Amino acid sequence: MRAEVLIDYTKDGVIEISVLRQGMSSGAVQIYNSADEARAALTGLGFVEGLVNSQLKALWKAPVGGLLRFPVTDIPDDILRSLGFKAA
Repeated sequence: MRAEVLIDYTKDGVIEISVLRQGMSSGAVQIYNSADEARAALTGLGFVEGLVNSQLKALWKAPVGGLLRFPVTDIPDDILRSLGFKAA
């Protein structure tokens, strides 16, 4: 499916990854307690490591709750399900 992937973090340092079907305003969200967990999920979604690392680095410079977007991409449904994004 064509998907938009967004990341943000909470004041507790929890990272949220949202996957939205392109053109939709809501989708599936997974919560990660560390940057390493989030990095693994984002690379599992098919994003290259360099992009993931730069976005995670930028995330910590953004205000709490500030959303960062990844490029719209095709993500197979079975990959989404395997990473827990069942409602995307």
